[in-house]
Amino acid sequence: MTKKTVAVIDGGGRGSVLVDKYCQSTNIDKVIAIPGNDLMKYNPEKQVQTFPQLKTTSTAEILAICRREKVILADVAQDNAVEAGLVNILQKVGIPVIGPTKEAGQIEWDKSWSRKFCQKYGISQPIFKIFNSKNEGIKFLRSQKEGSWFIKASGLAEGKGALPAKSNKEAEGKINELKKRFKEKAETYLIENWQTGEEFSTFAFGDGKIV
Repeated sequence: MTKKTVAVIDGGGRGSVLVDKYCQSTNIDKVIAIPGNDLMKYNPEKQVQTFPQLKTTSTAEILAICRREKVILADVAQDNAVEAGLVNILQKVGIPVIGPTKEAGQIEWDKSWSRKFCQKYGISQPIFKIFNSKNEGIKFLRSQKEGSWFIKASGLAEGKGALPAKSNKEAEGKINELKKRFKEKAETYLIENWQTGEEFSTFAFGDGKIV
């Protein structure tokens, strides 16, 4: 009898939760996690195989593992794997996937594109400006009245690419910090006015036809 194997593409806390829930399922025989982490291996329900030598962007290696293990479902939870096109690659060879394609995921891995998308369709968001050079951003700040800002890398920065600033002068320093810390991920960056209030997230599942 063929074992039913699920692959989770993640190495953090979110992936740990997914692995734990898949291990609790009586419909799943084996769980693999790429790259995984040490916590995932200590699961009381099932043995979990991890691949710490790989990255979530190691698309060729991940595809080979999924084929070898005859994976019935791949859960692509890491956003940089989405950016690398892993969902597209797995779908192309007929492996069922949970996760957005590279094109659909652009709203997450490209903040500049995301802001323009929301602007085009009238979706509420902060006032923003997009810049490439440090000098452009600093010149903009010096033309504005005193305020509070967020300086954001346009690319993925592991959840750390949004730097708060409570004054225009502090915001200038944050531009320098962002460029230094995140390099190519902050080659394009945004300056947004600081919004206050409650924040919430909502999720929907879809199969390409039904939400």
